[in-house]
Amino acid sequence: MLKTSTSIVALAALFVAPAFAQDDNSGTDEDYKLDVVTVTGFQLQNRNSIDAKANEDRIADFLSQDELGRQPDLNVADSLRRLPGVVTIFDEDEGRYVGLRGLDQRYTFISIDGGLIASTDRSDRDINIESIPPTAVKRLEVFKAITPDLDAQSVGGVINLVTRSAFDSDDTYLVMNAQLGWHESIGDLPQSKDNPSYRVDAAWSDQFANNTIGVLAAGTVFQKKRDQGRTIVGVTSNDTGLIANSVQPLDYANQIDRWNGLVKLEYRPNTDFEASITASRFDYQYDEVRYRFDITESDLVNQTADSGTFQSGSGRARFDRFPLGQTIDNVQALIEYRPTERSLLEVGAYYSHGVQGHPYPNASFTIAETDALGYSYDFSNQDLDSDKQATITLNDPSILSDLDAYQFTNYFDGYFRNEEDVTEFKLDYSWNTEGADAGLGFKTGLKYRNLEKNRYDSSTNYVLSDPNAVLTLTDFVNPSMAGYTSGQFKGFAYPLIDADAFDAYFNANRDQFTGTDASGLTSFYDIQEDVTALYGMLTYKQNRHSFLGGFRFEHTEVATVATLNSGPEQIARTIDYDYLLPSFVYTYDLNERMKLRAGYAQAIGRPNHPDLAGAETFDETNRTIRRANTGLRPRESESFDIAFDWYLDGGQYFSAAAFYKIIDNQISTVTSEEDIDGVLYTVTQPVNLDQVSVSGLELSYTDDAFEFLPAPFNGLGVAANLTLMDGKDGPAPGGSLIAQPDYLYNIAGLYNYGPFSAKLTYNYVDDRPTSATQAEYQYEQLDLQLRYQLTERLQMQVEGRNIQNNPRKNIYTDSGVLREINDFGNSWWFGVSYRY
Repeated sequence: MLKTSTSIVALAALFVAPAFAQDDNSGTDEDYKLDVVTVTGFQLQNRNSIDAKANEDRIADFLSQDELGRQPDLNVADSLRRLPGVVTIFDEDEGRYVGLRGLDQRYTFISIDGGLIASTDRSDRDINIESIPPTAVKRLEVFKAITPDLDAQSVGGVINLVTRSAFDSDDTYLVMNAQLGWHESIGDLPQSKDNPSYRVDAAWSDQFANNTIGVLAAGTVFQKKRDQGRTIVGVTSNDTGLIANSVQPLDYANQIDRWNGLVKLEYRPNTDFEASITASRFDYQYDEVRYRFDITESDLVNQTADSGTFQSGSGRARFDRFPLGQTIDNVQALIEYRPTERSLLEVGAYYSHGVQGHPYPNASFTIAETDALGYSYDFSNQDLDSDKQATITLNDPSILSDLDAYQFTNYFDGYFRNEEDVTEFKLDYSWNTEGADAGLGFKTGLKYRNLEKNRYDSSTNYVLSDPNAVLTLTDFVNPSMAGYTSGQFKGFAYPLIDADAFDAYFNANRDQFTGTDASGLTSFYDIQEDVTALYGMLTYKQNRHSFLGGFRFEHTEVATVATLNSGPEQIARTIDYDYLLPSFVYTYDLNERMKLRAGYAQAIGRPNHPDLAGAETFDETNRTIRRANTGLRPRESESFDIAFDWYLDGGQYFSAAAFYKIIDNQISTVTSEEDIDGVLYTVTQPVNLDQVSVSGLELSYTDDAFEFLPAPFNGLGVAANLTLMDGKDGPAPGGSLIAQPDYLYNIAGLYNYGPFSAKLTYNYVDDRPTSATQAEYQYEQLDLQLRYQLTERLQMQVEGRNIQNNPRKNIYTDSGVLREINDFGNSWWFGVSYRY
């Protein structure tokens, strides 16, 4: 593990030094190009990505489609975890958010063809890309060292999704993929769905009017059905030892439906002019029912360092529905015009609309405190690597099946909605910036962005109108059904409430229930953020040297409206601020196939919307105030980068990159005393406080064909990368940052022989802090892809995900105790692809 940024740079130098000694060829004035050979499938993906990296002036990594329009995974976030320095934040079995180089998803700027994607997250700036299928984009670009023409809201870096063009193919292009999937975790829950799942995607493009007009259409229909089990043990401690103060088994029945479409119209009458209009929709529907049981303990006795007994407890059986719907719409219009041979004018207009609607109804039935729900616990048998939590033993497990003991408590009908609109305009002009020996040039531009977001909450809590009435679980449970978690918590065969049966009863007997408004008015807010940016940069390309650098100026105006003390009165706040941010990347071609790059950049990370726009509540009795802080400053970062790239023959490639980031103005929520009109109040609000840093080293090596071996072994290949990271002064133990593992790595074994190809990929992420006190325990996943070319146009495929059947686990970082096991099983997909 690296402990200082100095050691990271030194280690990078160890990799660079041998390269100088091994190849002393002179530099070239031509852009690097891969050797001309015919490759397909995994090799094509690999070589397209290497070619893009070799011809990019910035420090960046890429993932590319193959000839069938596929990336390696189910969604874009999943695919990006294959790159060095990228941490994908998962929601159960699929990637949802992406963090770069030890920083969480709040620090990542994500765009599609250069336009910011609207966030559907309820509280942060996190951009959820779980709904975007890999087939919608031809290349994923990850810029780790930014330059002035990239957005300043990029402390971690910039991810850009590049959509396909009708002019990428000289002829008609048509690909279709269809797959059926089976999930191992399908169980016997009341709302379980049956296998199979399915995925169908297609892309078509063609050119018309003497190849001056291009039309592209692509779409995906996807349905995934699986069940899932989570077992949670709440842990605290005292002077004697550890205490298992809560026990919670949860079982999920889950179905996800996605449909996505993209249409692009392009006009290219000559090499000097190009115009395009692109419209896309990414629709995501998440239908999940959660079953759970909670025990509230009482009267701890016989405690030792790692065991104890609660003499009694009360229990609650509950179901939660999560029918979440999310839609992201994007419309973009772009024009590129070359007034002269050396100049380029780019004009763009972007609009992105994201909306998430989330009903969250739930019903609870409770068992009054009883000795039967007391339990003993024992941590001595815990084993993280074999997925063994603390042993929990109920005093009398038969109480769980006594349905008459459960009495209705309440039915909560909740709903929240958040919506974000992003409108952007850009104008860029460059002169003499292209070509290996362009000499001195420049690029300048301006960009305006208007972002508007609002959050709304509406909820009603229902109880029985007659306080003497009793409603038990008897009519809402099928005793033959067992939870997915019963194998982990022995003896916890708790009753699974049939949500459909309860909803039918509730709707047929509304007169038995009385509802009261429980809307979270403190969650209401509206925010408008206007950013005006102007940048200028010089470029220089001559012989072995390449330089891009300059300044970016950004002016930000923020206006917020939120509820005051639970409404209906509202409070409005405004703030504005300016930043002038320098950045540059310098590249030196050591020889024809070796490049050394160095970069420096300043960037900002604007505060999350609730920190700026959240409600203000005050309690006159207790003299407390809780409020947002419109005066928050953005996080400010400085980044230092150095990278060495060695492009060997064909698909062989080596890279080493080191980085160091300093981030000021970290935001934390603190409590302080404040004198208001002579009265002392306790005020809780977010403020700018801390400075943190993170340094790291990224190593990558690829050889997609072992040509030195005899057939059929010359079809073997490998792609691997390793990232080491070291955080300083972060909130997690050891100074780590939230979402920053100490290391992660990927290894992919490749094989191509005749019509057959295979790819076995292994992804490992070390402990990743999720808060100051908890972390996702080290996780490894093994995936497999097999392909067989039946005819020139038809291919058969088999894909296995998480074939080791590993669950995700969460631990308490202070004690190392296993808090949670999240078991979602593996899945296998079988299908065919057709290309015209």
